[in-house]
Amino acid sequence: MIFEINQRLYIAITSDTTDQDAEGHFNAYLDKLYPSSQAADQKLKQKFLASGLQPPNFEIPIRVCAPRLPFSTRTTCPYSARK
Repeated sequence: MIFEINQRLYIAITSDTTDQDAEGHFNAYLDKLYPSSQAADQKLKQKFLASGLQPPNFEIPIRVCAPRLPFSTRTTCPYSARK
């Protein structure tokens, strides 16, 4: 539902860029609702990972939401520009 609200508000501000009301609603969403929804989503992910559950065909979503190990930029990206 949060994703749908985001999409509807985004469409409203991009289809009529002069609509100040739509822009106000979108900014209010970004300031108030979006941060708390992201925090709640993170808590759910952490709770799921802590449970140790591994439903069938869920390997990729688990890998995506699992915490990433720190990595060295030099070993993973040897051709990056250096000063």
